[in-house]
Amino acid sequence: MPSLLVSQRQFWESNFIYYTSIVVPVSFNLLVFYFLFYEVEGNQINSSAELALFIAKLFWLTGAVVAVSNIIGLVVFGNPRHNNNQAVESFVSSGWPKARLIVVYVSRGDNAQALARSIASTEILLQKMNVHHRIDVVTDMPVAEFISGPDSAVRFHLVPEGYVTLNQAKWKARALHYVVEQHQQDDDLFDTDHTWVLHLDEESQMTESVVAGIGEFISNPENQNKIGQGEIKYNAHQYGSHLLITWADSIRSGDDLGRFRFQYSLFRRPLFGMHGSFILAPLRIEQQFGFDLGGKGSVTEDAYFALKCAEQGVKFGWVNGYIREQSPYTILALLKQRRRWFSGLLMLSFDRTIAFKTRLPLLLNTVLWSVAWIGPSVTLITLFFGGYFPVLLLLFAGLLQGFYTATYMVGAARNLADSDVTMSFSRQAVIYLGSLVSVQVVNVIEGCAVLYALISPVKTFDVVNKN
Repeated sequence: MPSLLVSQRQFWESNFIYYTSIVVPVSFNLLVFYFLFYEVEGNQINSSAELALFIAKLFWLTGAVVAVSNIIGLVVFGNPRHNNNQAVESFVSSGWPKARLIVVYVSRGDNAQALARSIASTEILLQKMNVHHRIDVVTDMPVAEFISGPDSAVRFHLVPEGYVTLNQAKWKARALHYVVEQHQQDDDLFDTDHTWVLHLDEESQMTESVVAGIGEFISNPENQNKIGQGEIKYNAHQYGSHLLITWADSIRSGDDLGRFRFQYSLFRRPLFGMHGSFILAPLRIEQQFGFDLGGKGSVTEDAYFALKCAEQGVKFGWVNGYIREQSPYTILALLKQRRRWFSGLLMLSFDRTIAFKTRLPLLLNTVLWSVAWIGPSVTLITLFFGGYFPVLLLLFAGLLQGFYTATYMVGAARNLADSDVTMSFSRQAVIYLGSLVSVQVVNVIEGCAVLYALISPVKTFDVVNKN
């Protein structure tokens, strides 16, 4: 525990890196846009093609919702190191609260090595921190034989091949609902008022900070009927081995501290959806709603579950601390991952079984996401071929691009801060500074994933290799 209690100097160094990761990309992009495109201000629209390109530039405005939400979350709530450290200090003095934690690892079973790493590290950590816990592992394939010496606190649930839910849930949702039913029949879990469930992916590794943050969250009487979620870092096994993927996935950690912290802390609602990992919920809420979400809801079961809960008045909150996970290993795997997210959120956004007012924010976000790539793409065309670019739109585009890039840089800084992968200072510098200059390339990848989803909507649940 003392390893996470930082000195005043370390705290200020952390603050400097965090806020530099916001100020530098915003300033950099404003200057780049001004010097690259201001000279085309005098150009006029002389043809229908030039008019079409100008209208396409207006699609920069579609990124405002996400970009502004991110910058509010990053700036208003600030460096998470402070709150994480406070949670650790409180845990050192008070210990784990009078509650039981059920950690649920869900996996198809393909990535048994990653699952074994996660279970071993989590069991050691929870025992070390004296957490009253149990680990439940739910899979479609038998994996117990690959997990060496499981502790008595680890239980394996193998989903029967013929298991079918009432609404015919598929894939991960099917497995999750199976374990919900197992919990309902488990006499050991009779005390639902003092039992919490933490859902993790097969490669998720807990940290001391997140154990302290969870203890802090469930100790607060105001959170007894809330679902919690916090920061996920993508800096575990083989972090940094593929630079382009490392840069691309930096935004996921930045997003957590940006728009996801923004939605949970200010609105207590899943406006942008919810991640499928690091879901902390009271056992009774999970048993009330379950994961029998049908076919559509099984593509992005996390967001679907969140909106179903929100529709019935369940509130959400931010959990201090972070867990570690892994990025995909290939560009194709990353594209398939993003494609599934977009396809699932699009189906959810137009699902009339959920009240319109509940899904409206997600609908707006998903529709804007589907066209957000157009503005940056046309800006690249303007760089080479020129065109009408009004100064006001130019500055606005530069500001939004700065906000967007800041999300990447903050994510890169957070992932580098305490990765469990040893790397040289020069490699760290390449990852950090590369997140500043690689954004346009990453934009293209993200845009391709959206087009991929629109042209060929997802029909199955792709499992990313993380062994």
